Amino acid sequence: MALGALLVAGSAVGALVADNLVVPVTVTPTADLGAQVTAGRFTLAPQGAAILTVAEPTAGDRLWIFGPALLLAAVIAATGALLWRVVRSLRTADPFHPRNARRVGAAAAVLLLGGSLAAALQAAGHLTLVRAARHAWQPDQVFALHTVIDLPVTTLLLGLGLGAAAEFLRRGAALRADLEGLV
Repeated sequence: MALGALLVAGSAVGALVADNLVVPVTVTPTADLGAQVTAGRFTLAPQGAAILTVAEPTAGDRLWIFGPALLLAAVIAATGALLWRVVRSLRTADPFHPRNARRVGAAAAVLLLGGSLAAALQAAGHLTLVRAARHAWQPDQVFALHTVIDLPVTTLLLGLGLGAAAEFLRRGAALRADLEGLV
């Protein structure tokens, strides 16, 4: 988790100091796109889908790209801290303690909510940059630019898996409490 948080934070800092920002887009050209089209500070290069490069990004542009990556780093760090506390509590040989179920449940909630929020902020940032690029083209250069939106599949799957593990721990703690009442 610590390595993941460091990698995401490094990516966020890279976006903060980069000379150019890169946004994946899809293009439906109504005219021949050619090799590369430039309008103001935006450059559109057809590669696979397409790459929109923002030269000399403003502070707002950088924040739209930097913010979600920094939020994702914080989500990974918080999840790692919660899971680390669960691992440390296993030294007592009592994995089915209600505290562990709450910690794993909180880690699931952090992943699901934080990962979804980071993806939504990233999509909003990409939409903002694509909207600004659409206004930069000349009237004779009409392109239908669409933002590529990535779903946070990894964070959603990990969050759902941790939610299932939390429920498993909750039921184990309840079973243990029932057994202690019988003895």
